[in-house]
Amino acid sequence: MFVRPAMAIPGGVVELILDSDSGLVTDDLECKIGGLQARIVSASRRGLHVLVPEGVEGTVKVEVGSPSSASWSECLLEIGREFARDLHIVANPAVDPVDGSIVTTRSGSRGQVMPVTMFRIPTAGSMEEIDADIMNPTGVAFDKNGTLHISARADGEIWRFSREGKLSACSTGLGVPTGIAFDASGVLHVGDRTGTIYRISDNGDSEVLAKLEPSVAAYHLAFDGSGNLYVSAPSLSGYDSVQLVDKIGFVRTFFRGLGRPQGMAFDPKGFLFIAASFKGSRGVVKISPEGEAELVLAGSDVVGVAFRGADELVVATRERIFVFGGLR
Repeated sequence: MFVRPAMAIPGGVVELILDSDSGLVTDDLECKIGGLQARIVSASRRGLHVLVPEGVEGTVKVEVGSPSSASWSECLLEIGREFARDLHIVANPAVDPVDGSIVTTRSGSRGQVMPVTMFRIPTAGSMEEIDADIMNPTGVAFDKNGTLHISARADGEIWRFSREGKLSACSTGLGVPTGIAFDASGVLHVGDRTGTIYRISDNGDSEVLAKLEPSVAAYHLAFDGSGNLYVSAPSLSGYDSVQLVDKIGFVRTFFRGLGRPQGMAFDPKGFLFIAASFKGSRGVVKISPEGEAELVLAGSDVVGVAFRGADELVVATRERIFVFGGLR
């Protein structure tokens, strides 16, 4: 037996592929993940779809057996370590390049005033409030000097938060800014909900780099190693795309066939990891530079991903953050 995908978070649905000679009777099975009972969502002669239970993390054993059979099959599944909870995340978290802590938001609905909207998470289970009074913080990104930048979709501004704790306006008049990302040379790019991509100068002036089709709101941004900008946004379509914007603003479709694509990040090898549904399954999808895609992590309500160092994947749902280590 083997599991697909090999990584998951609680609430994700994984597929267990049964060996043809396992001797298991598919209409009388039970499944345990990390020693806890796991609900079987569906079963066939080929295998099972199983819901990952709460309360398990790390590399755990998956066991499938039947009261009417002495045969049991087992395999291993990697489940993320919960890092934080009780958040309201709407985009990628950001990893501080100086100390490796994770920065994220409790954004709230548009126009909703929250008592605390920004958090720094230095270690699992710890959350430090960031004293930055910003309504509806959305995208977060660090520049090459380690200064945090935050998009605020309620007021059309990008804010700069220094390492000394000083908050200042970086750029204004950007519509409903959501996704933000820095290119390799340190230039800030901002996506507006209308699909406009802005390039921001050091003094805060903005210029339009590209305009996407009206159906694509530029909610999430990520740069590859060649300086191309990738843009995604969830819609009601089940066949959404990731758009590629080159350095001169030319736009083309990089990949199509995702359901509600959201936050994304590139690994050191140039593969795009994106929170989305793919072929009916929800979680994190890995897309090669050639456009070959596969679901590599099962999870519901995933909204963002980030990499911490070369081999740690940070996965954000709307309310929680998980970390996977030892990636290759």
